[in-house]
Amino acid sequence: MGTTAIVTAGAGARGAYEAGALSVLVPRLLLEAAGEERIVLLGTSAGAINTALLAASTDPAEAIQNMLQVWETTSASDVFAGLRRTAIRDATSYLAELLGRGQINSLLDTAALRRTVEKKLDWGQLRDSLDRGKGWAHGAGIVATSSSSGRTTVFLQGKGIAHPPPDDFRGIDYVPVTLAAPHVLASAAIPIAFLPVRVDPSPAKDGWFVDGGVRLNAPIKPALALGADRVIVVATTPDPDSPQSAPVAPTEPDVFDAGGIVLHALLVDQMAEDVHTLRKTNRFVEAAGKAGALPLAHRDTGQPYRQVQNLFLGPPQAGLISAAANEVFARNYRGWFKRLSDIGILGTMLGGSSAESHGEILSFLFFDPDFHSVLIHLGKKHAEEALGAGPGLPWRS
Repeated sequence: MGTTAIVTAGAGARGAYEAGALSVLVPRLLLEAAGEERIVLLGTSAGAINTALLAASTDPAEAIQNMLQVWETTSASDVFAGLRRTAIRDATSYLAELLGRGQINSLLDTAALRRTVEKKLDWGQLRDSLDRGKGWAHGAGIVATSSSSGRTTVFLQGKGIAHPPPDDFRGIDYVPVTLAAPHVLASAAIPIAFLPVRVDPSPAKDGWFVDGGVRLNAPIKPALALGADRVIVVATTPDPDSPQSAPVAPTEPDVFDAGGIVLHALLVDQMAEDVHTLRKTNRFVEAAGKAGALPLAHRDTGQPYRQVQNLFLGPPQAGLISAAANEVFARNYRGWFKRLSDIGILGTMLGGSSAESHGEILSFLFFDPDFHSVLIHLGKKHAEEALGAGPGLPWRS
């Protein structure tokens, strides 16, 4: 029995796009696998939320419906406390830290996100699905970053799935756990904006974690360590090998342009490099096989190189999601009353909808049901176009 890994990248509010793409992908994959494939789900940040939602049901159709419903009904108040209500507290905390009499841990109060994750995910059903082998997914991995060591931690659960040794070359630790809300919250704890999360028991001494996307936004390497023969990456950026028309600031970059560059470097560049490496290795193995030079082994792990089929699902070109964020914000948050809402204030602080780069940053924190619905539609549309109408998936080597 082979293993297929679905790797879902971190994306903040853009996770709704990934949910749309997954709702098209999963039924197609299950139809092709016909029960002959072990399926492992791996996710970072919003990808971790989607991973847990999909793994929590033994019925994939029910899992997909629940995942879409969660995104369609989630608003800013389900993620962070009202900015107007917490403004005085945050200002006081900031002043106390400057005076050495306290500390501020995040810009947003995300206690609401904990309540949402605990309420909207069926953790008991997730345990039954993964530990007792009752689900359609055989294992799940949630990726977070240790605040003490700076290493990536992959929290793993599943009956019969491998538990790889530490990867010191990439700084990755694999920890078998019973997945619970803190693991997902830790994976989604966007640094500075969201509160760090304590996971107990923890492989780290202090047990504090932040967003897994800090070091590994798309856990392709863990998928390979788990023995995946096929890897599917679901993301909110285009395939790294596709022609991209990334927006370029026509004038001197402002702070939001700079923020967009940092986000791209943090969330996209390492993922792109991992995809390129996987595909280059496939070509190398194929050429070596034809020359009769196999078997070959990786110098760091000692594991033999192998060809891994792969598939990348994301927007066909850059800028589509940021444009959607700008459009929905401009349409729904006109006028002073709307601008004084939590999302209105946040959007205005992030530059409103006046430029492409502003929409890029806004889209990660734009927790709005209308925006999520637009993204779900886009995710479905792009996945259907990428997968085509044939009976099989368009794998590439």
